Amino acid sequence: MTTLLPDSDKQVERDAEKHLQGLSFADLDQRALTFIRTEKKRMPRAAIEYQRRIAMPTATLVFGFLAAPLFLMRGNFSRASGGLTGLLLTIAYYGLVQLGEGLIQSNQVTVLTGVWLPNGVLMLLAIVFLLRVLRRKVLGHAFDRPRLPKHKTSKREQRSDYRPRRYPLPRYIVSRFLQLALLTFGVLVVAYLLIDIMERLDWFARYDATGLEVLRFYGARLPLLASRVVPMSVLVATALTVSLLAVEGELIGMRSCGIPAPRALLPALTCALLIVPAFFTLNNVVVPRTNAIADELKVTEIKVRNAAVKIRTKEPREGSVWHRARNRVLEAERFDPDQGVARKLSIYYLGEDGLPVQRIDAESAHHIGRGDWRLVGSSLIDLSGETMRLGEAPRYATLGLKKPAKVDTMHLSVEALSERIAEVEADGHDATAYRVDFQVKLAQPLACIILPALMLFFAVGGPPFPGPAQNLLVSGIVGVSYILLSGVSASFGYGRTVSPVIGGWGPNIVFSLVAGFLGLRLWRRM
Repeated sequence: MTTLLPDSDKQVERDAEKHLQGLSFADLDQRALTFIRTEKKRMPRAAIEYQRRIAMPTATLVFGFLAAPLFLMRGNFSRASGGLTGLLLTIAYYGLVQLGEGLIQSNQVTVLTGVWLPNGVLMLLAIVFLLRVLRRKVLGHAFDRPRLPKHKTSKREQRSDYRPRRYPLPRYIVSRFLQLALLTFGVLVVAYLLIDIMERLDWFARYDATGLEVLRFYGARLPLLASRVVPMSVLVATALTVSLLAVEGELIGMRSCGIPAPRALLPALTCALLIVPAFFTLNNVVVPRTNAIADELKVTEIKVRNAAVKIRTKEPREGSVWHRARNRVLEAERFDPDQGVARKLSIYYLGEDGLPVQRIDAESAHHIGRGDWRLVGSSLIDLSGETMRLGEAPRYATLGLKKPAKVDTMHLSVEALSERIAEVEADGHDATAYRVDFQVKLAQPLACIILPALMLFFAVGGPPFPGPAQNLLVSGIVGVSYILLSGVSASFGYGRTVSPVIGGWGPNIVFSLVAGFLGLRLWRRM
């Protein structure tokens, strides 16, 4: 009849150790010296923060030392490729930062080794590249631009009956656009994957996940990461396509031949239009299924080993929570406000004497908005009378939690979301959050054609045509603005400030108007 309760709401709140960032060096050193090692806290985070404050500024010298040999090793000096190399190295550096912290928490390396691991790896890489450059210089190699290979006439072109292929210009534009789109997509997916791995390294180390489990988890999670970068990939590919055509003088050549640049680049927009249904299928058919598989792997394989240890040691499971709100006491094995889900839920309704008079058990609960939760696999036990009896299981409950929870529809397709809206409203509950997400899922794929069209109308407004750096900068601003506006518009929809249709389609409407304005201005100039 006794149980060990966790720290109630502290399990719901964010990590409280962020206050270490506001301490001085002396305070951090004192905390590290007085640290007592336990099973949960193996390394003093104060010592990690102390070393990190020294290692991070030192990284500026390491990156500067690495930039020189990278510049000298390149045969083709390009601002775009140089910026991309710097971005990849920055992502790799922060990946090594998370790797070092994971090794520290798993007690495999010391604090000093784990924190300074990224600087050491980059410094070693810089030395290797510098030695390679010096060796090339000693051997007499020049760092000139590589000469373009001479065009070799194919056997097909040497035939007397050779005829060029039809529509050479559209085929050329489509080929360049698809190559750049695939390249950009691959780079962004790898960047998102590295960032996601960096965020989860501590979590993998905490649950002692094996390499095979991590690979299987990310095999199921990869479609979700890919769906997040498709619109941005098409946008950046459009900017790069126009930039390369302008730098190589091909846009001027098209114009001198009487071919307007918008008409010549129309095949690129056609490819972007064909990506829209593919993205819709990925986002609403593939991603919900793979997300369910990833969650299943996380719960049944990665966490199961740690859960067994908790049971044997009679410790409360991590993530468990007790919470009281007036006449209700909530007990959940796991509560995740970021996903709006609670697992193994029990709700106790208390009488005037403080004893429970009713209890509701559910396998899981999902937030539907405004504090209402949809119960899955629920059952009710009534203790108000002299005997205990089973009652009709409710389908919804109000938990009364202080911390707001999100409404997560990532696991639902458009069809399933439509059915959920009808079910919730038939039961007399508010489905505004579901309706907003439904409109977002319908509107999001059209960004694959709206954003590239806006970028295309901006980039071909010359001559003079914008340079690659300017086009990439504008494409980045457009992409980030679209993401921010999508979040703001959806928030207004959740709060009923605007209708769900405006909340979901607002960003598309705004950027369509901007694209229409640029297109109209371009049409008048032609």
